[in-house]
Amino acid sequence: MVVGESNMKKMMIGFMGLGLLLLGQTGWAEEAYVTNTSKITLRGGPNTTQKIVTMLRPDQRVEVLESGSGWSHVRLKGPGNKDLEGWVLDRFLTTRMPWKIQALSLKKENSLLKAKLSRLEKNWKEVSGKEKGLALKMKESSGSLEKLEKEYDTLRAESAHFLDLKKKYETTYKALKEAEETAKILTKENESLSSSHRNEWFFTGALVLFVGLIFGLIMGKQQKKRKSSYY
Repeated sequence: MVVGESNMKKMMIGFMGLGLLLLGQTGWAEEAYVTNTSKITLRGGPNTTQKIVTMLRPDQRVEVLESGSGWSHVRLKGPGNKDLEGWVLDRFLTTRMPWKIQALSLKKENSLLKAKLSRLEKNWKEVSGKEKGLALKMKESSGSLEKLEKEYDTLRAESAHFLDLKKKYETTYKALKEAEETAKILTKENESLSSSHRNEWFFTGALVLFVGLIFGLIMGKQQKKRKSSYY
């Protein structure tokens, strides 16, 4: 139990020490900006006797790596700085973004928003044009559909009438075919009957002629006998 309390106290002391260390080194890996109105020196160490690395312009953006004793170890940010590092007095730094940079950022953001708005307006016009085109096509399609429906209704009515006519035609055609077949049969029978009559007339004529010849021969013989009796 005593050992546990001792470990707990050590952990609390460690956390407190870490908190004090963090308070002593404020702005660790934090962005900051140079606040001076003129250029200031960036030195190789945390005092004014150290070598000057470069001059920092007003509103220069830096990354604070560590801080202590009124000095901050920073790394320069931005194009062309090649990640230069050095020390600068804390009083020349601020975490608040300068108004000039804010204005430039807002101006850039405003330009981006305007460009985006322009694209949106262009897209809206294109969509509106397409929508109008679709509405026109839909209207034309509706008109075409109504026309087709009317033509379908007319065709349906005419088809019903046509079906009636077709049925009557088929009935009449069937009756006509039957009449033609009957006529053919009657024609054949008539031709057969006419041929039979011709044959009958021919045989009758031949028979009459034959009877006439026989009668003539008989009468001729009787006349000869009468003549011979006179002599």
